[in-house]
Amino acid sequence: MRVIRLKMYQEMARFNNPSAPRGADCYPLPPFSTVNGFIHSMCQWKKYHKLDYFVTGKGVYNTKTQKEWHGGKRFNKVSDEMLKRWDIITDYTDGSHTGWVNTVKYHLMLVDLYTTIYIKADDSDIDDIYNALLNPPVYPSLGEYGDLCKIEAVDIIELKELGEPVSAPLDTQSYIPVDKGNFAGTIYRINNKYEIIKGLRRFQKVPCYLVDKGQEVVSNLFDDDKPIIFIN
Repeated sequence: MRVIRLKMYQEMARFNNPSAPRGADCYPLPPFSTVNGFIHSMCQWKKYHKLDYFVTGKGVYNTKTQKEWHGGKRFNKVSDEMLKRWDIITDYTDGSHTGWVNTVKYHLMLVDLYTTIYIKADDSDIDDIYNALLNPPVYPSLGEYGDLCKIEAVDIIELKELGEPVSAPLDTQSYIPVDKGNFAGTIYRINNKYEIIKGLRRFQKVPCYLVDKGQEVVSNLFDDDKPIIFIN
C-alpha cells in the first residue's frame, strides 16, 4: 500500500477539546479533523478529498495562562452595580447593554511535540500531497492559529501488507479506533470529517483509544516493524 509518512515537530501546540473540563481541554495528539484541514490547506484544495490517517506522536503537557474577554447577559439599565461588575459595557441600538470582564484563564497545551502521521489517499492525490508538503504554499500551522510546525521529513512509502494480521508493539503512543481492539487507555471521541447541515458543521466523531508505546496491537500493515492502523 502506497502512503505518505509525515514527520513534524512543534515547539508548542494546542488542540482544543471542547467536551473536556477546563484545565484538561487539550488533546494529546492532533485530531483527525485538524490534520484533515492542514492537508487540505497545504494542497490548496477547495473541495473535500477523502483521506485516512494513522496519527502517532509524543509531547509534554504544560499550562498556558492568558487573559480572555467574557460577556454576560444583556441588561437594560446601567446601574452602579453593573459599573462595578463589568470592565467594559457595550451599548446596543435598542437601548440594551452587555457587560464584559477580562479574566485570567488557564489552558492545557503541548510542548516539544513530535508527530508521525501516515496519510492514505487516492493514488491521484498522493503526489499532490507529497509535493505540497515538500514545498508548502503557506507556512505550516497545526492546531490553533500561530502553532507553527516544522516539517522534518515527508516520504512516499510502500507499507508491507501481510496476508493475516499479527500482533506487534506500538513504536510510540497512537490513536487506535475502538473497533480495532480493546486496550487499556483513555477513550477520546475525535472529530474527523464534517458535513454542512443547515449552515452548521456537523462532525463525524471517531471513538479512539490513546494507546501507549509498547502496547501490543493487531495489524496486517507495517512500516518495517511498526504496526499501522488507519481509521477505516
